[in-house]
Amino acid sequence: MDMMNILKWLPDDDAGRMLDLERLFEMPGWKIVEEWAATSGESAQVRAANAGSWADNRIAYGQGLVYNEFLRLAERTLIEYTNMAEQAKLDSELEDEEGHE
Repeated sequence: MDMMNILKWLPDDDAGRMLDLERLFEMPGWKIVEEWAATSGESAQVRAANAGSWADNRIAYGQGLVYNEFLRLAERTLIEYTNMAEQAKLDSELEDEEGHE
């Protein structure tokens, strides 16, 4: 589903949030955050691999997961809003079918 269709099927509040997030993800500052998350995630992997204890390993591993979430946030946001729009479209089509019966 393309961006215009996604926005068409989202409630106004959600469409506004999605547009705000898309603008955020296009900003130069977000690129800095992504670079930081990538570098920090790599560092966390090294710390996990070389950890002196299980607890230190788990902490570093968890940190790596958090950095990875930052890297995937733009993609996951688009997926989430696309799913919401597709569901709204499906619900509308089902209501239309029920109205014609």
